[in-house]
Amino acid sequence: MGYVGNTPAEKYASFAVQNFSVSATANYTLDHPVANENDIRLVINNVVQHPGSGKAYTASGTTLTLSEATAGTDTMYCVFLGKAVQTVTPSNSSVTNAMLVADSVNGSKIADDSISDEHLDNTAITGQTAITSLADTDKFLVSDASDSGNLKYVEKQYLPSGTFVKVGDVRSNSAAGSHDLTGIFSDTYDKYFFSLSTFPITAGQYIYMQFLDGSNNPLTSGYYGVAWGREQGPDNATQNYTFSGSTSAIKLNDSTSNGRAWQGQGYIVGPTSGIASNKAVTWQQASYNSDNDMISMVGGFTNVLTTDATGMRIYSGVNLTAISLQVYGVVDTKNYNG
Repeated sequence: MGYVGNTPAEKYASFAVQNFSVSATANYTLDHPVANENDIRLVINNVVQHPGSGKAYTASGTTLTLSEATAGTDTMYCVFLGKAVQTVTPSNSSVTNAMLVADSVNGSKIADDSISDEHLDNTAITGQTAITSLADTDKFLVSDASDSGNLKYVEKQYLPSGTFVKVGDVRSNSAAGSHDLTGIFSDTYDKYFFSLSTFPITAGQYIYMQFLDGSNNPLTSGYYGVAWGREQGPDNATQNYTFSGSTSAIKLNDSTSNGRAWQGQGYIVGPTSGIASNKAVTWQQASYNSDNDMISMVGGFTNVLTTDATGMRIYSGVNLTAISLQVYGVVDTKNYNG
């Protein structure tokens, strides 16, 4: 069958119908606004009414006015001639974004595995609120290779971790007599790694380390240890340094140059063990003495006090010109040392 104009989406269409609850009145309200009474067909007691002024009824907007009031026993309905109701099936690829109401499509209408990275906004991650620390129960999205790449989550506590976790850091170019790192030792780790660069403002000085207690007061007694070094100067002399008896701090070096930094690293073991002679420090270093001869040294000290140490101090007899000190907890060493 031929058509003038576009082919109808459906062969048949119905019209909107309104059934009235009648009473002894001549005024009713329509469900849909109309231009005039010719836009509806009114039927009372199965008899089609004549529209128009001076006839059976008039209509405008949503107001329907009868020429005579109905009785409560009457039946009445109207057909909206200008409001056809039909189910339209759009042709393929004909629905555009402008035809859809915002937020009108939910997840039940999206096929599984149909959203790929090309449809993700570039700010899907960077547009979110940033956090600067992670809780053990924070979650990461992963593709599970053991389950056909299906998406799953893993909590931070189950992620592989590195060997070192930074617990303290001080960097300064301002001269100061001492630098403290407080609250860095705890029962989380029993072993710590440290890296230190510093030098006194005056040549011929020593660099010392002390433990700090829970109130950030230095432990000023109970240190025993030994250091051995070799001078790499013109005479290639071997120098031995032995410390016996009770000392007030850990001595890290021979006398220093005032223009070249002490460079060293080492391990701290058992600062919070609470066991006598269980707080230990071992290190190796390279520095220049007051004659600007290079000295390489290794050393080890222990502290015999049972007081837990929660921090450390680096100091000298004069101001330190600058310092860079980092301390890291060694993973999986909890309870290693009692």
